[in-house]
Amino acid sequence: MEKFFFYFSKFYSILLPVKKIKHLFTRSLKPIETEEPIALLVFRPISFILAVMLKPTPIHPNIVTIVSMVCGVITGYFFFNLHIYPAYYAALALFITHTLDCVDGQLARIKGLSSRLGKTLDGIADIITYIAIFGGVAYAISHNGLKGELHWTVYALFALFNYQIHIHMFDHFKNELIHYSIPEYHEKLESIDRLKRIYRNLGHSLAARGYKVVLFFYIGFYIIERAVIRLAQPNDYQGYLEWYYQNNNIPASVKKHFRTHYRHYNWCLVRGWSMLGATTHVSVFLVCTLLNRLDLIFWIICVPFNIWTLFLVICQRLIIRIQLNKAFKAGRIS
Repeated sequence: MEKFFFYFSKFYSILLPVKKIKHLFTRSLKPIETEEPIALLVFRPISFILAVMLKPTPIHPNIVTIVSMVCGVITGYFFFNLHIYPAYYAALALFITHTLDCVDGQLARIKGLSSRLGKTLDGIADIITYIAIFGGVAYAISHNGLKGELHWTVYALFALFNYQIHIHMFDHFKNELIHYSIPEYHEKLESIDRLKRIYRNLGHSLAARGYKVVLFFYIGFYIIERAVIRLAQPNDYQGYLEWYYQNNNIPASVKKHFRTHYRHYNWCLVRGWSMLGATTHVSVFLVCTLLNRLDLIFWIICVPFNIWTLFLVICQRLIIRIQLNKAFKAGRIS
């Protein structure tokens, strides 16, 4: 990373004093252990420049999120009309969409404006974007000399479903690593029970009702995520928020041992989960589009990516089981 920062600061010293570049760039990122490699090398430097340019302006990160969503719908339109527009139109629109999707988060961290509203809006924007893109690609394939429009529609829905599973898995174990091993990081998830209490205690004003709508989707996203990640957890471990903070039957010494050694056991697995993040999926779309092989996109998501997911699920369950056994053993000794 030091070499990366050195060349990065040299190249972009025209924008900011060199001494401030590393600090600002690091501040705009999530913890390095949880960043996707392709995003860190390709998209993050570009989106960082845009975030720095937007920092002194009144433009809110949520506005960037909305613009990103609009670009995502335009990307789907280009795929839908691939018989009219060259493939690089769709590829360029997708590249811009994902870059802006990185900008909103980095701008929010630089400005200190991270919020539930921003995270929820970002999630909704991603869903709308990928429905448009997956649908556009399915239409392009089925109307490009390949028979079976219904077949490709079902295939697209299945690929979109798998994409969501991959994203939920990465999101959870990324946040779990942050919670256990990087307590100084400012962005922390809240328990679903706490979010529900906040939801129930909101008033009846127009602003409160609007916030209730936001919380409804925010809570729903994490309820789905909790259901998905159960596949990768032993039955007696419910996840870091429930097991660590809410399970009073677990001795404090066991929890302390588990937390202390979490990074040692799981950093490699989190890096594996990062290979299933949104940037990896976007890269597949970009490469297959430029190669004019859209038919490979859904195959890659549904076959190789799912094989990798299954491998990680098995490894994750095994590692958590080993870690739990050692934590309980150490807790009994102490």
